[in-house]
Amino acid sequence: MITVSYSKTDDTWYHQEAHSSYVWGSQNIELPVKLEPTEASVRLRTRGNKAGPIIGIVTSSAVLNSLNQKQHLYFKEIHRALQTTGGILVLFSPEQFYERYVYGVYFEEISGEWRQATLPLPDFIYNRFPNRYTEREKLKELMSQSEHLHIPFFNTSFFSKWETYELLSKNTVTQKHLPDTRLLLSIEDVRIMLKKHQKVYLKPIHGSKGRGIFTLTTLQDGSIHYESSRQKKIYSSLEHVPLPTRSYIVQETIETDTLQDMRYDLRILANRFKKRYIISGIGVRQSERQSVTTHTLNGGILRSIEELPFDIDTSFLTSLIDACGQQLHQHFQFVGEFSLDIGRTKTGDYYIFEINAKPMIFDEPHIRSIGIKHLIRLFYKLTNF
Repeated sequence: MITVSYSKTDDTWYHQEAHSSYVWGSQNIELPVKLEPTEASVRLRTRGNKAGPIIGIVTSSAVLNSLNQKQHLYFKEIHRALQTTGGILVLFSPEQFYERYVYGVYFEEISGEWRQATLPLPDFIYNRFPNRYTEREKLKELMSQSEHLHIPFFNTSFFSKWETYELLSKNTVTQKHLPDTRLLLSIEDVRIMLKKHQKVYLKPIHGSKGRGIFTLTTLQDGSIHYESSRQKKIYSSLEHVPLPTRSYIVQETIETDTLQDMRYDLRILANRFKKRYIISGIGVRQSERQSVTTHTLNGGILRSIEELPFDIDTSFLTSLIDACGQQLHQHFQFVGEFSLDIGRTKTGDYYIFEINAKPMIFDEPHIRSIGIKHLIRLFYKLTNF
């Protein structure tokens, strides 16, 4: 590995190998030499005369502006893991990606802060743009540029619940582990599902973190019980329920196993490895104050798999996760990671409730650490380092 130093005075990076010459970045920009040490430095791998890799994470301006005010531990952990084995992490917004360089931020260990700097275009782009509603518009040009410049890019977009359901329902392995699901087009779709299942979930197609989810249950007198994470209410009939007008699915409620009389889900982090998808970690999220969602933002609590009264069938889940990943990979350009919410019934059957293209940051340090290790291994593979 070589040391590359940054000079804030002239906004330039230098290597310190007097008798060697290097290029870096996806466009093989010359890396100048300067023997005197500068303010900050990073360690890079070399492959011939190529130094790197430069790993770019695209995010929003709002995230960049808050990096030094909030924890954002995940990005620091990726930076430090990269530095251990060689590589530099640069975070940038779509507006900071130019024709020959990117003006983003890197983590400076000396100050313990994120600092602005100019770097060559990255060897690889990891999409962590946080807003699904503006992502397509904001990243359209960046994705076009990266394709033109042959810069590997993942994950290309958020998943929609209906799109992933349709994809997985075509696979003979995964289709058996999906709750019955229907696209909400009119009140008749809800009526049909309630007649079949008595209790259903309604979920926003593009929702996340449990937002907008509620359940409807048909009671014996024909009235409808409504429950969200914030309220419960009885309606005299389905016609009186204020149903969403678009972009929702209606999903069968699966009676899952409980822990201390409250339902829980398995949160599974999956990463691509040697053309397969492997499990990086399994967390447990349990509902506490309400039964609609297990998300911690809505009152869910963390549990460990050691607290479960049974052994998880990891062999079966490994096969199921790989089947999901392969199906997603065929449809989307490249899927390097994803997470799943999976429920287990009292009889030991597993059901896939949701798949996320951009996993929420796991609270369990060991799961984050393993996931980052697999990510970095993928970074090296896709950048030939």
